[in-house]
Amino acid sequence: MLKDNLYTTISSCRACGSTELVDVLDLGVSPLADRLLTKQGLTEDEPFCPLTVAFCTHCSLLQLRETVNPEILFCDDYPYYSSVSPSLQIHFRESVQEILLDVR
Repeated sequence: MLKDNLYTTISSCRACGSTELVDVLDLGVSPLADRLLTKQGLTEDEPFCPLTVAFCTHCSLLQLRETVNPEILFCDDYPYYSSVSPSLQIHFRESVQEILLDVR
């Protein structure tokens, strides 16, 4: 269910689909990550979302219950894109090379 077009809350595991989720940590509501506010932005309403960590008793995946709408999370002035970060490109290239060597 979409809450005010900001986020959805899962009721089943993201990996296995089980509905046996147990909330293990409730961090209350939090501002969205990576939103760097300008001086002008300090006077505007900032979006907040619950931050609930749940454990799947079926497959043991620890996961967040809430998923922020990508159109809101990755807004026009979103500051972080891994595809344009030279250091991350190098990191991921080296990781893939390591994985490929381990597979052979």
